[in-house]
Amino acid sequence: MADDTPTGIWYSLETLEKPRDPMTDSKFFAGNRVRISEQFFWAKGATGTISEPPGAVVAISGPWDGNLTRQEESRLGAKTVYWVWFDEAQFDADGEGPYSGGQIWEDALTILEISVN
Repeated sequence: MADDTPTGIWYSLETLEKPRDPMTDSKFFAGNRVRISEQFFWAKGATGTISEPPGAVVAISGPWDGNLTRQEESRLGAKTVYWVWFDEAQFDADGEGPYSGGQIWEDALTILEISVN
């Protein structure tokens, strides 16, 4: 009986993907000053500071990569999020709040100035 198994080594896309290293792949670092895009669904145009998330958030969400980012699943796909402490408290998209900080998608953030801690 012939073996129809292809020869060679086959990999799934998952095995070829390089895991994200929070120490080298981060776009932002703790202490960076940022502005949130006017097109983001909440905290539009707000400014703030990248930070480690508060313990109460980690208790609910689980650990963050390098204590700075985590992956969030949305209808738009996987998004890297950072914790931002706002300069002025913000209301969310449903009008709830105000919140002094929140998780914001990486692609909605623009750096204002670089601060090394």
